[in-house]
Amino acid sequence: MLVQITSVQSLHMWYRFYRWFRLFPNTAIYIKMISETIYDIKNFLLILQIVLCAFGNALLIVDRYQRQTPDVEATYQPLITYTLGYDITDSWIS
Repeated sequence: MLVQITSVQSLHMWYRFYRWFRLFPNTAIYIKMISETIYDIKNFLLILQIVLCAFGNALLIVDRYQRQTPDVEATYQPLITYTLGYDITDSWIS
């Protein structure tokens, strides 16, 4: 529990350090620009997080299936080739 609290406190410290740069005229414009950019792309970041969770969930399901069936045929390669619609015997050059 102490490690989790320390990590959150460390992130908070870096955030305060980042915001501290607003006091200086040379860096204030950059801090404002970065803050506005992050604010503008928040919807994109939400969609990106959902997509990453979806792919992570799919890979977790494949990994659990692979651990239940330890034979050679239950690897990622046949699953990917089946999904892409070609077999390992198919050639790339016709």
